[in-house]
Amino acid sequence: MINIQFINNEFQEWTKIQLENGYIWHTKQIEKEHIKTIQTLVTFKQKLDIKLLKAFLLNIKCHFGLVITNNNIVIAATDVARTYPLFYNYNSTTLVISSQATKVAENKNLKVNKNNLLSYRMSGYTTGNGTLWTGIKGLLAGQFLLLNKNLSINTYYNTLSRSKGDFNNLDYKKKLKDNIFNLLEHTINKAAGRRIVIPLSAGLDSRLIASGLKYMGYKNVTCFSYGLKNNFEAIMAKKIADALNFKWKFIEISQKNIKKFYKSELYLSYFAKNLDGCATPGIQDIYPIYKLKKLKYFSDEDIIVNGNSGDFTTGGHLPIISSTWKKTINLKNAFNQSINTHLQKHYTLWEGLRNKKNDLIIKKLLFKQLEEYPLKLKQKIDPFILPELLEFHNRQTKFVINLQRIYDFYDIDWLLPLWNKEVIDFWKEVPLKEKINQKLYRTTLHELNLSNVWTKEYNSKQKISPQWMLPLRILFKSAHVFSTKTEWHKFEKKYLNYWTDNICGYSMYKYKNIIQNNYSARNSVAWHTLSSEEKLFKKNWQNK
Repeated sequence: MINIQFINNEFQEWTKIQLENGYIWHTKQIEKEHIKTIQTLVTFKQKLDIKLLKAFLLNIKCHFGLVITNNNIVIAATDVARTYPLFYNYNSTTLVISSQATKVAENKNLKVNKNNLLSYRMSGYTTGNGTLWTGIKGLLAGQFLLLNKNLSINTYYNTLSRSKGDFNNLDYKKKLKDNIFNLLEHTINKAAGRRIVIPLSAGLDSRLIASGLKYMGYKNVTCFSYGLKNNFEAIMAKKIADALNFKWKFIEISQKNIKKFYKSELYLSYFAKNLDGCATPGIQDIYPIYKLKKLKYFSDEDIIVNGNSGDFTTGGHLPIISSTWKKTINLKNAFNQSINTHLQKHYTLWEGLRNKKNDLIIKKLLFKQLEEYPLKLKQKIDPFILPELLEFHNRQTKFVINLQRIYDFYDIDWLLPLWNKEVIDFWKEVPLKEKINQKLYRTTLHELNLSNVWTKEYNSKQKISPQWMLPLRILFKSAHVFSTKTEWHKFEKKYLNYWTDNICGYSMYKYKNIIQNNYSARNSVAWHTLSSEEKLFKKNWQNK
């Protein structure tokens, strides 16, 4: 008899339903019809039909986490974007499951996974199904755990791109337009008349949601933006909201107000509760939501809909150099061709950790992840697929998706329409040349011109804020006239980014400590990763 335990996380998003011989734990987006199907599916009186289970998971039209136990059989599943993570520890007598690896690790004498701790330090998240402890693993997006005599991890949704050789631009534009209208309709149906709150920026994705809802006639919409005073994102967001006739609110973030907030019990509670043993907590709009709730700008009945992470799925993160890589080669050659570019982009939170020894450890972790996905050594693939796949299952569905925990912390419902299965399905088929620089996405959005906010006057260029930094930046840059670009950017990151970061993400740390640090932090997330490690293990790699 196996002892089965599910531990709810700090945000309590999971609901328990008692069965005759077990229970169902599910996240709140799961609907009543899903529960009925689950109860029918998991009677387990006869042999479990794996094909039926996979089909059922594929057909759930929402983001979900699911754990089912009945008659000593266990099923645990994440959705295709891993919006609700699941971690587990298993031995011959006990299976412990939770949506936070930290909860699984409590009261267990587990060793630290040194290789994944290195990954965490270098990128802000662990690699593959690993966590910060050797005895705890996590499910990847589109996977389910099945315990039926033996434990197995199964993939019901393959995220690997399968772009076709033939490409009809007009045909794909039509398909993309249909896809956009479907996701908008799905969003409206899920909102069911409730007020939709959109974190609006100057980019493509949140503008698509806002302009699309306006075009579809959904009027119960309000928007907000945040950051440094007069930042270019907020200026353009207001212009877009005004054109759509949507209410809009700006939450200013300054060194003065944010330093106080980062010392508050509320922020410290959020950061501690969001330590999941897999990814550094994101803090992007933890303060703006706090202020908006305090101002009663929206109610607990509203639903937040953001554009994460359309910039990734549509190809915006693909390296430009990938267009020069050799096509359809075996896994090992494809990996060797793409891996250094991938490391430079994602494993450089601290340049001081980049060396041959550490790079080799990370390369082995990443190649093992590809083999386990699985990808066959002799399989012919396009190299660009590998960094795309690795970012999907590491940075995107761990660190970026983890930003939704902010809304869970405040007990606010949310939707991620650009992470719907149908959206991911579409972009898996689009070839590289139409993904680089989001070519297909951009041209299609501008052709659609939903609600007339996609013309030239709504394009914006990145500008430095706050304004008082502009003359100082010019002065410092002129002093680097004989320096290389690399040397200038290194100086800028170390001495200036503390003041120009739009959410003042460094502000919980002293400026003196930032500029005296010689490990070369890439951004404020590097410092948050240090804080995470210290809270988890009472020390970090820089203050041993």
